[in-house]
Amino acid sequence: MTEVTQPPRTLALAESNRLVGLVTVPAGAMAEAGPPVPALDHAPSEPGSPYLVDVARWWSLPVSMTDGLAWVQAHKPSGLRVSAHGSGNGTDGAFSYIAYADAPATAYTEPTLVIEVVPGGDAESAMRADGQTLWVPLRPPAERVPSDVTAVRLRATQPGKVLAHRTLTGSAAATLVRLANALHRDNRGTVSCLADTGFRISATFLSPDGTLAFTEDPACFSVSVKSEDEALPALLDTTAFLRATRSDLHLPPR
Repeated sequence: MTEVTQPPRTLALAESNRLVGLVTVPAGAMAEAGPPVPALDHAPSEPGSPYLVDVARWWSLPVSMTDGLAWVQAHKPSGLRVSAHGSGNGTDGAFSYIAYADAPATAYTEPTLVIEVVPGGDAESAMRADGQTLWVPLRPPAERVPSDVTAVRLRATQPGKVLAHRTLTGSAAATLVRLANALHRDNRGTVSCLADTGFRISATFLSPDGTLAFTEDPACFSVSVKSEDEALPALLDTTAFLRATRSDLHLPPR
């Protein structure tokens, strides 16, 4: 029997549903089909990524906002860790939220459960829960490094200066091919990078059919890709790929 693999977005949606299904509510809470108050129209926190899958649920609570938040804090979802929290007064009034993180998977990253409690209008308080994941698009064959690479040209640069360069062949080149093909599409959307000094490492893969150039930006942990003169979707760097390129260029570890 042929094994059927589900698409990444389907698996991400399943994880978002699982996360929001971990939420427990106080006795007497009433599930709502939509936001019971305007303050819960939107999640209090979400990544700015086009690959976001968000599953939301709402409740009216028979307890005060303070007691509702205390309930959330006392009933941490099993298997998750607290990753963020916040409170304040927005345009719709007071709010408090707690975010919990789960482990990523091949099909998705940043699995997060966000629970928000606000004053409840007709009820004493209201709650919103969001299961959020970022699905990872598959890389089609045209975006992958071919197996018949003959050499890899490596260069480390700062603006206006080449710091190191080297050409790899044989097993060293094959290792970089494997690590490059293990990189995932960068699905983060808009990100804030560390201080960027302009340091880059480029790995140009040469094959009989042409070249594929990967350029690492360690400050953003991203990899831009070009096939000949055509830009391809950016990839998310890995510690293994960055460590290998630095080592092959005899650069010290980060």
